[in-house]
Amino acid sequence: MKKSETNHAPPELEIHQEREYAKRVTLIGMLLDMILGCSKVVVGLITQSVSLVADGIHSFTDVVTDLMVLVVTHYARQAPDEEHPYGHKKFETLGTMLMGSILIAIAGAMFWDACQRLNNETLPVNPGPLAISVALLSILGKEAIYRYTYHAGKKIGSSLLLANAWHSRTDAFSSIVVLAALLGSAIGFQWLDIVGALIISVIIAKIGWDLTWESVQVLVDTAPDAKEIQQFEHTIKNTEGVKSVHMLRARKLGDDTFLDLHLQVDPRISVSEGHQIGLAVSMRLRSAFSDIKDITYHIDVEEDQQAQKPKRPKTPLPLPQRERITQVLEKQLGKWLSINHCDLQLHYLNGQIDIDLYLPNSFSGLDSFPELESQIIACEQELPWLNQLRIWKALR
Repeated sequence: MKKSETNHAPPELEIHQEREYAKRVTLIGMLLDMILGCSKVVVGLITQSVSLVADGIHSFTDVVTDLMVLVVTHYARQAPDEEHPYGHKKFETLGTMLMGSILIAIAGAMFWDACQRLNNETLPVNPGPLAISVALLSILGKEAIYRYTYHAGKKIGSSLLLANAWHSRTDAFSSIVVLAALLGSAIGFQWLDIVGALIISVIIAKIGWDLTWESVQVLVDTAPDAKEIQQFEHTIKNTEGVKSVHMLRARKLGDDTFLDLHLQVDPRISVSEGHQIGLAVSMRLRSAFSDIKDITYHIDVEEDQQAQKPKRPKTPLPLPQRERITQVLEKQLGKWLSINHCDLQLHYLNGQIDIDLYLPNSFSGLDSFPELESQIIACEQELPWLNQLRIWKALR
């Protein structure tokens, strides 16, 4: 028995509101990036500060990635459809990976340029208070936009906004390095300006690598860490009616988690009770882990590996279904019972079948039970797929 439990997709209005909110946050950040980028590049050229120009270029890359975020968000924040039944959040993952790749490429170019300047001994002149003021302003501005964007990403669960926030945070980090380099240049250590540009490029490359690697992990359906899997398993096993859990798998889609699992329950409960246990597991998991989006559970009466090892190796597979079993029992027991008037419960366990036969209340042939019992024993010996056959009669 297999069942998939999925959180209801947010209403179209809610998705539209999230999309517009993400766009507004991104546009505000992009405007600030343009102002800061222009200021740092212009002042860096005037004061001949290599690190300040490099930091300004980094701010302009934020403008480019902001534009990319706007485009990707438009598609990623759409409701699931027939072509994308699980939603469009992997567009965000792709966008995040692209952003990380851009950062790595920019960091490489900046590092190469700074190395060339250092080898050529092209040292900047004293930058002066103007460059120092712009660097300080950049630190404050980029930290503000980082916090604003990060809060928005957490609020709507957008990995792309969070990545863009970290991209903004790299500007704040790099501007701190620029400020230190400018202060060093101001007291006579001009080479610190170029060293600052090298440090900035390494910081940018590290953040770009982290974003890219995390995105690749999501795209190839990497499982969460072992500790989180153990937490899932603990919650499942503590649900009433669950004997064990196996084949537990999890994967990420953006900030959402998708679970596939097999639940082992008592082999003789009803289908509806097994389904109810699955629902209870689903509810407990959703209550404990807010990031779970979809749960697909399979109800088992035994371990799947155990089911593949029947007691009698010669038992023919596949095992017969209800119609064939009814025909066989009618042939074997029809002299004493009308099988079609009995309730038949079949239990497929250990590669064989246990049969519970419930007699109708109108059955009156109790005097023939000794002979019937002998025939049942013969059936259990003759039929390789039959483990046991039990007959039940209601007292009233």
